[in-house]
Amino acid sequence: MAYSFWKSSHFEQWTMEKADILRGRAEDLNKFSEEEYQKIIIFFCNMLQTMAQDPNTANNYKIRMQVVATACLYFKRFYLRCSFKDVDPFLMAPTCLMLAAKVEEFGQLSTNKLSSAVHNYVKKAGLTSVDLTALRVSQMLEAEFILLEILDCCLICFQPYRPLKQLFQDLRESSAQFKELEALEPTAVKIINDSIRTDLSIIYAPHVVAIGAFQLAVLMHNREKDFVNWFSELQVDLDKVLDVVMTMTNLYKVWKTAEDKETIKGLIEKLPKVNPNPPVQQQQQQQQQHMSQQQMHMMQRGMGRF
Repeated sequence: MAYSFWKSSHFEQWTMEKADILRGRAEDLNKFSEEEYQKIIIFFCNMLQTMAQDPNTANNYKIRMQVVATACLYFKRFYLRCSFKDVDPFLMAPTCLMLAAKVEEFGQLSTNKLSSAVHNYVKKAGLTSVDLTALRVSQMLEAEFILLEILDCCLICFQPYRPLKQLFQDLRESSAQFKELEALEPTAVKIINDSIRTDLSIIYAPHVVAIGAFQLAVLMHNREKDFVNWFSELQVDLDKVLDVVMTMTNLYKVWKTAEDKETIKGLIEKLPKVNPNPPVQQQQQQQQQHMSQQQMHMMQRGMGRF
């Protein structure tokens, strides 16, 4: 495990510019607008969070938000390298949660309970046209293997929760004027919980997202005057922090319509039919075909000598 974000696979392999993200989603963005795509991501992240909060999913325990954040990040990473037609997102979402629970040392989740949780969520959302026949134990285990392949086994994710906790600890210790932070901290944590529906964890370092969440919390509580000097003394790119604030503000605008049942129903119905051969199987078949062609070519050359 890499204890430094700057030496981790999260930073070296999975931190991208916005243009790179758009290129990775090019195939799906031919079918959906950027806002529609964001609504789909919001839907599946909402599903993961709802599943995690259901005690039945994990033997009467609620799954920590750290696990949910990692699962959502796995989900977004996967669909940066694959499209929705490669693997059914209704299969991949619970698979991401299952893998994240292992990586974040929460424990093993029951595939049967995960499948039941997805069925319940889809039923409550009124998505009667969704085919969930792929949610079988064998399919979820195969999907986990595909997920590991696509992620290149880069499983350690750095989330903004720890930097935010450190930020509030430093504020409490630095000056008496920052003592009244009880209302700000839960608001900032909620903003980070909401940020898992955006690409912020792919674009920026965790401490930048944490500072952006804190700034938005300060604005929500009309306390910006109390922290003007503090923000001015920060050794961080404030343009990036401002982009975090703007991204979250835009998320809340999109989110209002993303939860409309008719809107989501229309978007889910537009999802392409899943390719029966998932990405890893496609690669294996292509390799086998290439090897067969080489062998045939060699045989033909050998026969030509007689």
